[in-house]
Amino acid sequence: MKTRSFSPWALAILVSTAFIGHTLAGPYHSPIPGCNGDLPLHPVTTYEQDMCEGVDFVNGFHVNCRNIHRFEVVRLHCPNCRHSFSESWTKVQGCFAHNHLVSLPQRASRM
Repeated sequence: MKTRSFSPWALAILVSTAFIGHTLAGPYHSPIPGCNGDLPLHPVTTYEQDMCEGVDFVNGFHVNCRNIHRFEVVRLHCPNCRHSFSESWTKVQGCFAHNHLVSLPQRASRM
């Protein structure tokens, strides 16, 4: 008598739907003292500024530059325990004097 089992494709579909369902529901955190971690984490976006340290490309020395670097910081907070669990930084604006623009090839479109 032959035993019945799921085919590899059926198992793959079951596992992928489990992961997709958890991802669509939102990120959660594991239980910690004082919080079950059953509420989805909420993203909070802030903007941070940092002064440019300016490096002279000819001599390699640090110079006093008055330009700023601006970053977008996204933190994931739990609404129940108010802890921060994840953080990602993205540079929004760099120093115009020390971050040189990338030159396009001669035949590249200028639009």
